[in-house]
Amino acid sequence: MSCKVHRRPGKPVTTCRPRPPALQGDAVVQAATDRPYLHLVDGGVSDNLGMRSVLEGLEQIEVSRSIGRQSRVDNLRRIVVIVVNSRSVPKTNWDQSERPPNDLLILLKATGVPIDRYSYESVELLKDLISRWQTLRAVKESVVFAGSGNPALSRATDVPDMDLYAVDVSFEAIPDRAERDYLNLTPTSFSLSDEQVDRLRAGAGAAVRESSEFKRLLRDLANPPPAQKMFPSANRQ
Repeated sequence: MSCKVHRRPGKPVTTCRPRPPALQGDAVVQAATDRPYLHLVDGGVSDNLGMRSVLEGLEQIEVSRSIGRQSRVDNLRRIVVIVVNSRSVPKTNWDQSERPPNDLLILLKATGVPIDRYSYESVELLKDLISRWQTLRAVKESVVFAGSGNPALSRATDVPDMDLYAVDVSFEAIPDRAERDYLNLTPTSFSLSDEQVDRLRAGAGAAVRESSEFKRLLRDLANPPPAQKMFPSANRQ
C-alpha cells in the first residue's frame, strides 16, 4: 500500500493505492541471492490476454486526472485497444456416449475454464471503464450539471477527455459461421499449414472490420469534433 498527500484548497487530501503487482515482482527479483533460480511459465496462466497492464494504465490515467496531476498522455484524444483472443471451443462427442470422458480430458478442460473466465472478465472491465467515462462526460456536459455549482459532483465527473475503443478480435466475432467452425477446430500449434495461416489472418481481418467499436472509430475519425481543450491546466491545482 502506498499513500500520497495532495494539496487542495482547504485541506490536504490523502489517496492510497495498493502496491502495483509489477513492483511486488521487483522485490522477488531483488532477492535473487537467496533464490538463484527463477522458473517461468506461459503468461496465459496469469493473464492470457495481457489486459491487466492495460487496465491498470487506464485506471492510473483516471486517478491522475482526479487528483489534478498532469501526465504525458493528457492530450491524447483516442486510445484504441485491440483485444486478440484465440480461445477456441472445438466440438466434442461426449454427449454421444454412455461412457464419461476420461480424467485427462476433464483435466484439460478444467485448466482452461479459469483462464477463459479471467479473460472474459478483463474484457468486460475494459467495456465498463469505457461506458463509465462516456456516461460521466455526458453528465458533465449536460445543462443541469452546468448550473449545479457542486464541487464534489464536479470532481466525481472529472474523467479524462479521451475516447476509448475496445476492438474484439476473436473466433466468436467472425461473421461467417463456416469459417468460425473451421478456425475453432484449428489446433494451437507452432506448425500450421499455409491454408490455416491464411484463413486465420483473413478471419482476424473480418473480425476487425465487423467490430462495432472499430466502425465507431472510423466514424469518429471521419467526423472529428471541434477542437477541445483537453486538460485546462490553468484551472487545475
